[in-house]
Amino acid sequence: MRDSVLFQSKDLKILDVGLMPWTPNTGIPGGQWKPLEYHEEGWESVVLNWLPPGLVGSPPHRHYHQTVREFGLVLGGDLPMVEFVSGEPGPGMGVVFREGVYMDRAPGCVHGLDPRSTSRTGFTILEWRDGPGTYLMEEGAEQESIVEDAPMEVRELISDSKPGVILERNDLRLVDVFEYPWESEVEDANMCVQFLSPGQSSICYVTPSAQVRMLGELRAYVLSGSMHLDSGVTAHSGCYLEQKREGSTLGFSGMTGCRILRF
Repeated sequence: MRDSVLFQSKDLKILDVGLMPWTPNTGIPGGQWKPLEYHEEGWESVVLNWLPPGLVGSPPHRHYHQTVREFGLVLGGDLPMVEFVSGEPGPGMGVVFREGVYMDRAPGCVHGLDPRSTSRTGFTILEWRDGPGTYLMEEGAEQESIVEDAPMEVRELISDSKPGVILERNDLRLVDVFEYPWESEVEDANMCVQFLSPGQSSICYVTPSAQVRMLGELRAYVLSGSMHLDSGVTAHSGCYLEQKREGSTLGFSGMTGCRILRF
């Protein structure tokens, strides 16, 4: 872990995630992960998860989380999932989570693996959550996650009519970031933004050589390109940044241009 720390001060931590070792995720059979941030109570709040090819939902089941809201952005591979309507016993809609799919899942949102198919490539996703117990084999899952039987039948997905929106309900938002529209940043002409979950998550694109400042507490993951920070450190694709203090300022230049997931 220490070798992966590019920079650390009382206000800012930068990790080169590619240098971190994969370790077994005991909450998911066969899964590996890289915990990037821990809550003060000790549970993993931000993780990079990898699931192996061949993971299947057999026998068919579905589950939901009672109190935890979870988010994620798929970085590679694919995973066939089923999204159910809460309170309805019938079949859910099939959705393939592939690179570029962003997820905002509220408590009570019922979901599961697609029992008809599996991932042939494996699956990598950056996830963050506001509580523990969302991985079905981790400590606390019996209290947080409610597991139910699910039908074998799966309905075809009816896509949302909004550009880039795969599925949107009160308890779930799925977005394809490769199709989702960009908006101009009102306060900075050198930056445009995809507002994935208003007030929660966004992807920012910073133009080459532009000077940018981000204020306050933030967590960020560099998706592409590189950013040269005022501290003298260069954070490249695959780096994770955590700015801890409300009054802090993260100043950097876009160098070659960069895409940053901010949450």
